[in-house]
Amino acid sequence: DVIKTMKDSDVPKFEIQNGILVYIKDKCTANEIKWLTDVGVKEKSNIPIYSYDKPIIPIGFTYKEGTWDTGYVIVDSKDNEFVWVPIDGTNVKYEKNLTYPGAQINILDDKLPVGVSNEQEQIINYGGFYIARYEAGKETSDVLVSKKGRNVWNNINYTDSKIKAEAMYTTVEVKSGLVTGTMWDSIMKWISNSSKSVLDSTSWGNYINSVAPANVVGCRSLQTTGFTEEWKIKNIYDIAGNAWEWTNEICNTYRINRGGVYGASGLDYPASSRADNDVPCSYDGLSYRIALYIK
Repeated sequence: DVIKTMKDSDVPKFEIQNGILVYIKDKCTANEIKWLTDVGVKEKSNIPIYSYDKPIIPIGFTYKEGTWDTGYVIVDSKDNEFVWVPIDGTNVKYEKNLTYPGAQINILDDKLPVGVSNEQEQIINYGGFYIARYEAGKETSDVLVSKKGRNVWNNINYTDSKIKAEAMYTTVEVKSGLVTGTMWDSIMKWISNSSKSVLDSTSWGNYINSVAPANVVGCRSLQTTGFTEEWKIKNIYDIAGNAWEWTNEICNTYRINRGGVYGASGLDYPASSRADNDVPCSYDGLSYRIALYIK
């Protein structure tokens, strides 16, 4: 009587609780949300409806601080922090941008982590994705972390950074990997909608020509993760300068670094920039950053 289009297979998904029709499921896909809206049950459901402005908190993580538009931060049981990047489809679309400095037309992406077949699945289902709040940090001799005040995991080549990134989370619910080119470009669009320029990051990153804040001791040399609030945007630290970051992008036989480095100019190599390097390349100004994939 309530849902004329209900199929027999739909019936087990519903219960009547205190006279209210309730949809029973741990989480909804975008198609299910549309269906529930069409049949008028959305507001009566007892399940969370996730979207770009209502971030999902994956299993094993808890909320720490921030809002979806200023930087929604979650943390795992070991204090690793990640920030939600909202993809509303209008102001921020999930798409690669090949107009940023250093881009070439033949830029592709490497294989995704094992168990991730579709990069956009979580965008469709949840309206965004999480990236590490900090550049890759090294805790003890060989433990990858996303924490404040850690030594940047530098002097690492592409192959090893990809292996380390994908080994951080391997549960059924959460996988991890290097930030993809589309992720990075989408982050740049989100940032550019604020007051920061991603085409000249001199004023908010660690570069050789950093001009603000001039009183930050440590400008123009590699610093620990989250070194200063002045190098933070949307609750993400050091995405401009400090160290280049390996991404999952490929250009011919090369791999791509993003975001610039302390020894370069924030105008020539801003947060949005690309630079290619040989797979075995490693040096003190080259690190990486983690992205999450949520099932």
